[in-house]
Formats: sequence, structure tokens, C-alpha cells
Amino acid sequence: MGPAMRSLPRLSVRDSSLGAKSIGGLRHDRALAEAQLGPAHPLVGLLAGLQTSIEQMWVVAVVAVIGNALLLSERRSPIPLLIGAGATEIIPIARWATRRIAVREACLVLVSQGCRSVHFGVLDRVRRRLADPRHQATLARSIIGLVEAAQCPPTRPRARPVFSVRVVRSVAPELGAIAERLLAAAPGLQGVALIEQLIRNGGSPLYGSDVEPLRRELGRARFLLQNDA
Repeated sequence: MGPAMRSLPRLSVRDSSLGAKSIGGLRHDRALAEAQLGPAHPLVGLLAGLQTSIEQMWVVAVVAVIGNALLLSERRSPIPLLIGAGATEIIPIARWATRRIAVREACLVLVSQGCRSVHFGVLDRVRRRLADPRHQATLARSIIGLVEAAQCPPTRPRARPVFSVRVVRSVAPELGAIAERLLAAAPGLQGVALIEQLIRNGGSPLYGSDVEPLRRELGRARFLLQNDA
């Protein structure tokens, strides 16, 4: 064995724990989701894609570590390798971020639809976040800020809101009632999930040009916040 290989640091269990736990956890979540929802459910495919993205990032990182150690052992600059590895990571990271958002949105849909008997890691984490009073208060503040912005919209074109001022003004009382319910004790998780979908999804009726679709969704959200049946 040459000096370069003798000086090459081995990847320990501690070094690889983050990637292994992430990949192992996603693999377990995917298996549970497939067993409970069926292999054709969109969330199963999203979890598979997210697992693939993490595996790709992990492979690139491991190759970069090994290559960096070899270059340093030969007293050569690792900078070109690091630049190349960084460039190679861009696509997997972008895919990971996009798929992570898609998984979160799919979990929100499941929670808003009920599905209380379905349990796996990422879905349960979404449920815990939705049940956190601090998160509920954040959603309430977002709604209050939206209503306030609609009441006094800025005049500068660049600062204009992304929502329809007319639409938000038309449902301001409903939005205010929802914010109050979010700040009250134990709002229904299905309603909290639906409100987060409305706020986070730029294609939701909250950012549309028609009042009635938004009013229907807000009525459904108020019912679920009160009942969570």
C-alpha cells in the first residue's frame, strides 16, 4: 500500500451518520407510505425522488472527501476538485429542495384530508409542526399581515402585493376570524394544514382573482379549525 493510501482517512460511522440516517429514514418512510397508501400514491414517488437526491449528494460528497485527501497527500491543490464537486452538487441540491417542498405539500394535503391512521416519520413531523402553538401563531400573523397589506396597499409598483387587494378585502372578516381561531387553544389540525396550504401555495385561491373559490376554502378551513372531524 502506497503512502497516499496509508494517509487516506477512513470514513467513520460518525462521519457518515448524517447521510446514512437521512437515506435510511427516507427508505423507511417510503416503505411505510407504500404499505399504507399504496405504491401508486404520489407521495410514495416523491419520497423515492427525495431519497435519490440525497443519495446523489452523498455520493458526490464522499468522492470529494476521498479525492481531496488524495490530492493533499500528494501536496497538490484540492481547489479544482472542490470547485468541480460544488458544481456537480448544484443539480442534486436543486432537485432535493424542490422535492422536499413537494413532499411537505403532499403531507399537508394528507393532514387536511384527515388520514389519521396513516403514520410515518415525515408525515408525523408535519403533524407535530402544525400542532405547535408557535407555528399556529406564525400562520395567524401571516394572515393578519395579509389583511393589513390589503387595507393599505403600497402605491409603488415594485412594492405591490402578489395577491388581489380586492379579493382579500372582500374576505377580510373571514380571514380575521381564522386568525383568531389559530391563536385560540387547540385549533383542528386539518384546518391548520389547509390554512398553511393556502398561504404557502402561490397557486391557491388566496392569490387568485376570484372571491368565491377563496370564500369556499376559508369556510371549509373555519369548519375544520373548529371541528377537526
